[in-house]
Amino acid sequence: MNYWAVVPLKSPQDAKSRLAAVLSAEQRRQLFFALAEHVIRTLRETPGIAQVAVVTASEEVERLAMALGAIVLRQSDDAGT
Repeated sequence: MNYWAVVPLKSPQDAKSRLAAVLSAEQRRQLFFALAEHVIRTLRETPGIAQVAVVTASEEVERLAMALGAIVLRQSDDAGT
């Protein structure tokens, strides 16, 4: 049986805000994209996972996900915290 992995990713400007005391906005942004890319690549290479879907409101995240071979499910705005 093959499974799908669904990865919710908020917009990069809102990501990693708890690290604001130790990382600049640009460092948090770079960390966000590095982690997002690592997760998507790892899931795409995992046996038994047929497809990776990324849920996001961000056009930047959409472009990254599509470039890495994931399906994108767009939402109108970031949900949750």
